[in-house]
Amino acid sequence: MKISNDNTIPNLINNNIDMFNNEHDNQRYFTKIAVLNICTLTEYKLNNIFDYIRKNGIDIMGITETQKTDKEIKFFNADKTGYKIISHNDNKNAIGKGVMLLIQNNLEKHIFNIEKINGRILIIDLAFRNNKKLRLILFYNLANHSTSVDINNKIDINTHVIKQIKKAKSQKMEIICFGDFNLQYRRFKKRQDNKQSIPKMLKIFQKLEDFNLWDVHKETYDMDNTKERMTYFGHFNTRIDYIWISENLFTKTSKAKIMNIRDIIKTDHALLTFDFINEDLIYPILQTKKLNMTNKHLIRNIFDFDNTEDEDLLNFQDDLKKVANFFDSNGSIEEKWSFFKTNLLKVKQQHIRYKEFVVNIDNGKTFQHIQLYKDLRYIVYLRRKFKKKLSFEKIALNWINYNKYLKHLVKRNSLEEINSTYLLLQHRISQFLIGQYVKELNEIYDALFSKFSLNMFNLKNEKIKEAIDKRCADLADNQ
Repeated sequence: MKISNDNTIPNLINNNIDMFNNEHDNQRYFTKIAVLNICTLTEYKLNNIFDYIRKNGIDIMGITETQKTDKEIKFFNADKTGYKIISHNDNKNAIGKGVMLLIQNNLEKHIFNIEKINGRILIIDLAFRNNKKLRLILFYNLANHSTSVDINNKIDINTHVIKQIKKAKSQKMEIICFGDFNLQYRRFKKRQDNKQSIPKMLKIFQKLEDFNLWDVHKETYDMDNTKERMTYFGHFNTRIDYIWISENLFTKTSKAKIMNIRDIIKTDHALLTFDFINEDLIYPILQTKKLNMTNKHLIRNIFDFDNTEDEDLLNFQDDLKKVANFFDSNGSIEEKWSFFKTNLLKVKQQHIRYKEFVVNIDNGKTFQHIQLYKDLRYIVYLRRKFKKKLSFEKIALNWINYNKYLKHLVKRNSLEEINSTYLLLQHRISQFLIGQYVKELNEIYDALFSKFSLNMFNLKNEKIKEAIDKRCADLADNQ
C-alpha cells in the first residue's frame, strides 16, 4: 500500500437566538465540522457545497467518494473564496475512492502536516498556541466486502486509521476521525452485548472506544436508548457515516446533527455536523491579554509629543533615521512590523515625555469565568458520566451531593420550569432510567445554552465597545 507525506436534534438551541446562526457571530467561539459522502464529485456539486458551507458557517468540511483525481479537482471552475481545498486520490485508479477537505483560510495557516494514504485516508495536523494540536482523520473505506480480498483491504484501512489515532494520542493531540466507514456500529454493538466474537472488520469500533473516542451523534441522539439515525439511504437504510472525537472535544460539543440535504446536493447520504466550543484550542476567546495577570492593574504609557522639548523632538527624529539604516527591506511582513514596533518604542521612551495610566483588569469578564459557562461544563460532565457504567456507579454512590448541587444550579439559573422530576426529586438513581436522566440533562443543557449564547453575544458587544473607547482615548491623547 502506497503512503505519502428525522434530520436535526430538537431543542439544542432556542429559536430566540437564531440570530447568532444567521450572522455567524458565534463563529469565533464555536468551530463547525461536517462530513458528507458526495457519491462522485462534479463541478456543479462542488459549487453547491461551497455555497452551503458559507451560508451555514462550516469551518471544516470532509467529503468522501469524490472519484476524481487531484488534477481533475484542481481544474474545476469553483468559487473557493475563503477556503482551501486539500484532496487525495489514487491517480491511476480514482474510481470508488477519493477524499477531500475544505478548510477555512483562517485555519489553513495552522496546518503543519499532511499525510495521504492509498486514495482513501487524508490526515491533516493543525497546531495552535500553547502547544495545542488537532488531528483530522478523514477516510472512506471500501463499500464492498464480498470477497476475502475486500475484507482484508477493509481491515488494512482500519489498521492505518487506528495507527494514526494512536500516534495522535501519544502526542496529546485532539482527534476528529470522520468519514464513510462503510461499517455498521449496530452490528458491532449487538455482538458485543451478546458476548459473541467480533469480526476483525468491526473491531475498529472497539479500538475507537478503547482510545476513549466518542461517537458524537450516537451520544447526542442517545441512540443506545432510542432509535438509530440513518446516514445512508440506498437499498437498505443504514448508519455507516460517523464523526468520532476525543473526549475533550466531546465535553465541549454544543450540538450535533444528522441532516438530509439531498434537495440541495445530490447524494444518497446524510450530512453530519457538529459544533464545539473552541476555547483553549483554536482561539483564546475573550481573554484579557496575559500581561502580569497576578497584578490586577496594568500600567499603560501615553506619549505626550505636544509637551516634549524641541531639542528632544529633534533627537527623536535623528535617532529614528539612524535606526532606519538597519531596516531590512527583504524581510517578511512580520519581521518588518516587529522591527518598527520595537525600535519606535525604544526611541520614544528615550526622548518623548509620557504619562502613566493605571488600567484595571477585570478577570471576571473572561470567557471561562462566566458562571453560565461553568454550569454548562458541569452538565456535560454529568451527561458523560451517566453514559459509562463505572462512572455511573460512582455517581450513584454519591448522588445526594450531586443532586444537591444540581438543584442549586437549576435555581441559580431560574430553570424551575424544566421538568426534571427524575433527576431533582429522587434521592437514589437507577441504571434502568439512564435514558430519562440524559433526556432531562439535555433539557437543562438546552436552556443553559440559550442563556449562555445571549450572555456571550452581549459580552462580545461590550468588548467591542471597550476597544473602541480605548482607541478613541489613545487617539485623543496622541493628538
